[in-house]
Amino acid sequence: MYQPGKCRQLCETLRVFGKKRNSVYLAMRLNFILENIRDEKRTAMLKDFSIMIPEAERKLFLRTCKMFVLKKRIF
Repeated sequence: MYQPGKCRQLCETLRVFGKKRNSVYLAMRLNFILENIRDEKRTAMLKDFSIMIPEAERKLFLRTCKMFVLKKRIF
Protein backbone atom coordinates (compact mmCIF):
# COMPACT_ATOMS: atom_id res chain seq x y z
CA MET A 1 0.00 0.00 0.00
CA TYR A 2 1.43 3.37 -1.03
CA GLN A 3 1.70 5.88 1.79
CA PRO A 4 2.91 9.32 0.67
CA GLY A 5 3.89 10.32 4.21
CA LYS A 6 6.10 7.26 4.61
CA CYS A 7 7.69 7.90 1.22
CA ARG A 8 8.52 11.49 2.20
CA GLN A 9 9.97 10.31 5.52
CA LEU A 10 12.10 7.76 3.71
CA CYS A 11 13.43 10.36 1.25
CA GLU A 12 14.20 12.80 4.08
CA THR A 13 15.94 10.08 6.10
CA LEU A 14 18.15 9.13 3.16
CA ARG A 15 18.94 12.81 2.50
CA VAL A 16 20.01 13.36 6.12
CA PHE A 17 21.99 10.11 6.11
CA GLY A 18 23.83 11.34 3.03
CA LYS A 19 25.17 14.24 5.09
CA LYS A 20 25.65 12.62 8.52
CA ARG A 21 26.74 9.11 7.51
CA ASN A 22 25.47 7.73 10.82
CA SER A 23 24.44 4.09 10.36
CA VAL A 24 22.69 3.83 13.75
CA TYR A 25 20.55 6.88 12.89
CA LEU A 26 19.65 5.30 9.56
CA ALA A 27 18.76 1.96 11.16
CA MET A 28 16.51 3.58 13.78
CA ARG A 29 14.71 5.78 11.25
CA LEU A 30 14.19 2.99 8.71
CA ASN A 31 12.79 0.66 11.36
CA PHE A 32 10.37 3.40 12.45
CA ILE A 33 9.29 4.19 8.88
CA LEU A 34 8.93 0.54 7.85
CA GLU A 35 7.17 -0.56 11.06
CA ASN A 36 3.96 -1.68 9.27
CA ILE A 37 5.78 -4.01 6.87
CA ARG A 38 6.07 -7.73 7.65
CA ASP A 39 9.31 -8.75 9.35
CA GLU A 40 10.65 -10.84 6.44
CA LYS A 41 10.05 -8.13 3.86
CA ARG A 42 11.39 -5.40 6.17
CA THR A 43 14.56 -7.41 6.80
CA ALA A 44 15.08 -7.82 3.05
CA MET A 45 14.56 -4.09 2.45
CA LEU A 46 17.00 -3.17 5.23
CA LYS A 47 19.62 -5.50 3.77
CA ASP A 48 19.14 -3.77 0.41
CA PHE A 49 19.60 -0.38 2.08
CA SER A 50 22.77 -1.65 3.76
CA ILE A 51 24.50 -1.59 0.36
CA MET A 52 24.67 2.21 0.65
CA ILE A 53 26.60 1.99 3.92
CA PRO A 54 30.39 1.69 3.95
CA GLU A 55 31.68 -1.79 4.78
CA ALA A 56 33.07 -0.70 8.15
CA GLU A 57 29.64 0.44 9.40
CA ARG A 58 27.47 -2.20 7.71
CA LYS A 59 27.71 -4.75 10.53
CA LEU A 60 26.66 -2.15 13.13
CA PHE A 61 23.74 -1.08 10.90
CA LEU A 62 22.44 -4.63 10.48
CA ARG A 63 22.93 -5.41 14.19
CA THR A 64 20.93 -2.29 15.11
CA CYS A 65 18.17 -3.25 12.67
CA LYS A 66 18.02 -6.76 14.10
CA MET A 67 17.77 -5.38 17.64
CA PHE A 68 14.73 -3.28 16.69
CA VAL A 69 13.01 -6.22 14.98
CA LEU A 70 13.52 -8.41 18.06
CA LYS A 71 12.32 -5.64 20.39
CA LYS A 72 9.14 -5.26 18.32
CA ARG A 73 8.39 -9.00 18.64
CA ILE A 74 8.77 -8.86 22.43
CA PHE A 75 6.29 -6.00 22.83
